Amino acid sequence: MSKVVFVSGVHGVGKSTVIQEVARRLEKAGQSVYVFPEMSYITDIPIQTMEFQIWFKKQITARDFMVNELQKSNFFDYILVDRAWYDIDIYTNRLKGYTDSYIGFSGQTYKRKYVLLTEEITPLLMRVQERNRQMDWNEDDVRYLQDIVRMFNDFHDAHRDKVRKFKNINLNETVQRIMEWIY
Repeated sequence: MSKVVFVSGVHGVGKSTVIQEVARRLEKAGQSVYVFPEMSYITDIPIQTMEFQIWFKKQITARDFMVNELQKSNFFDYILVDRAWYDIDIYTNRLKGYTDSYIGFSGQTYKRKYVLLTEEITPLLMRVQERNRQMDWNEDDVRYLQDIVRMFNDFHDAHRDKVRKFKNINLNETVQRIMEWIY
C-alpha cells in the first residue's frame, strides 16, 4: 500500500514548494510519486466566507476519496497531498469567529503521515503580502493570520502523536528532515 503524506499549514508557509522538492528527491531515490496539488479555487464564491469553506470542504472530501482509492491501488510508493482535511476545519472555525481549535482527529491513519509546516509570523506575512501585491493588509488581516497560525499550532499540540511539525526556515533543511521522517 502506498504511503500518503499530507502537508498542511497556513497559506504562504511553503507547502507547495516543499512538496515539489520532496517529490523530486523521492523520485531521484527511485521511488514512484504522485502529487495532489492544492485544490484550485475555481468558483465565484468569495474566499473568506462560510459558503466558500463549505464548497472547498466538498472538494477536499472528493479529493480524499481519490487519495484513498489511489492508496489502495498501490500504483505509487508515495502520494503527497497539499493540504489535509483539518486545514479547512481550522479556517472554517476561524470564520465562525472561534479562536480555539477544537477539532478531533478522525479518518484513516494507516500508512499516512501528517506534516504541519510552520514559520514565524513576520516572514510569513511578508511572503503572503508578496504573493498578493494588490491586497493591502490591515491590522484585522494580520490578526486573522496570527489566529490561523495559532490554531494550527494548537491542533498540532492536541495531536502530537499523529501530526509532525516542521519549522520551514530553510528549504533544504526542512525537506531533509521530512525525508528522514517519511522514508
